[in-house]
Amino acid sequence: MMEDLISTALLGTRGGTARAAVMPEDVASVLPSEAADADERLLDSAAAMTLYARAGVIPREGIELPSPAGTDQWTACTPVAAAILARICEEAMHPLLLEWLEFAARAERRPPHWMLPKLLDAAAGRRALRVPVSAIIDERGRWLTQFNLKWQFTGAGDQPPVERWQLGNRQQRGEALREVRACDPALARELLARTWGEDAAELRVEWIECLLVNLSDADEPFLESCFEDRSVRVREAAANLLCRLPESRFAQRMVARVSPLVTFRIGAAGSVLKLTRGKKASWNVALPEACDKGMLRDGVSEKPGSSMGPKQWWLQQLIGFVPLDHWTRSTGANAAELVGANGGEFAAVLTHGWLAALARRPIAEWIEPLMDVAGPDVFQSPGVLQAVPLEARSKMMKLLSSRVAQNVYFLNQLIEAWRPLDPPTSSQLLDGVDLHTLLLSEAHFALHASSISRCEGMLTGWNKAGEHPRRVDQVLAILSMRRTLRQEFTR
Repeated sequence: MMEDLISTALLGTRGGTARAAVMPEDVASVLPSEAADADERLLDSAAAMTLYARAGVIPREGIELPSPAGTDQWTACTPVAAAILARICEEAMHPLLLEWLEFAARAERRPPHWMLPKLLDAAAGRRALRVPVSAIIDERGRWLTQFNLKWQFTGAGDQPPVERWQLGNRQQRGEALREVRACDPALARELLARTWGEDAAELRVEWIECLLVNLSDADEPFLESCFEDRSVRVREAAANLLCRLPESRFAQRMVARVSPLVTFRIGAAGSVLKLTRGKKASWNVALPEACDKGMLRDGVSEKPGSSMGPKQWWLQQLIGFVPLDHWTRSTGANAAELVGANGGEFAAVLTHGWLAALARRPIAEWIEPLMDVAGPDVFQSPGVLQAVPLEARSKMMKLLSSRVAQNVYFLNQLIEAWRPLDPPTSSQLLDGVDLHTLLLSEAHFALHASSISRCEGMLTGWNKAGEHPRRVDQVLAILSMRRTLRQEFTR
């Protein structure tokens, strides 16, 4: 009815006016029977309809109330920990929220009930938070999820994952597939096959990427079948997984294509009397003549995306699909020797091909040699940083110190991959990084507890010079909260 009144107001009251007869009987009965003019009748009608809308409705009868929540199994966290949690959520400090959730799970403490909606909202917006939030919300939190579809990432109550895969939305299906894949890879493939023809290409790409968890040779037949897919992105996703399986037919096809084109010549030492010169190890490289249908089917792109010539582009892609350990096995040389021998006209083709292979299937032995020639480009994939063994991270941090000293973006990438930092790596970071870079990075979220006091001392002394006082105070507050959280959850 209000729409009619608004329309009358826009068109004017001369051509007619809102009549009480078109309004609800209860509203019409309170309007004056006669008014001075049409404008006054219109205003009276609008005022009455506004009050009518604000008055609410009579509660419906016969509504079945939901079953009450079960009894929580965990004790609530301390008021101090709850206050910190509230501040974390208010300021969207997600790295610190992850730490809060880890402490709570280890101590078997739940958040206060009044924080549950905010926690569920935060997890609905960030996938990385979903599993840790689901682990600590206890019975009341799981009960709440039934009232908001966004919150049903926790497992949709008691609904089994197979049912969620069949009936859920995109988010729920993805979570269900990952859950099944983690415990029963064969069943995950079976679920994919059931709906493969019905799912859009975008979804098929996402489902293939889920197979990275527990990837094995048993996945090869399914992934090979994806090369018949019409979508280029689906074929590329399948290729990216198959090249992680060194014995797969795909990997062997790539090795067969590259072997005649790229060969390694082993070096030879000179004679003792220097009658003959030694020969350095080197690479012989030839370019492919064409990009045939088989290469296109296997995910090789025909047109280069840069100023590189097409033949060099094809070879670079082929090398990127060859498992790196093929080169060490077939030549008998180690990664440092192979990279060190790279030179000449096609050195960049080999280097960038190896970098692509490293990103697809990181091997720790290749990281440092490639870093020596490619710099931070070696870490173009987060998986490469994650492949650095824990015992080697302190040394790698030292090697990278000149590159991370004033590079906030790269430092944050490193922190994200290695969080939480172990004591030696934390100490090495504080030794090598520029204070300004440290301040602008997220290092304060990842430093080991043993380095917090040292970092506080560095920033407090720097703050006396009056540089970035607001940011310094913010970082110091976060470091203080981290220390307090540890105390609150270890009482």
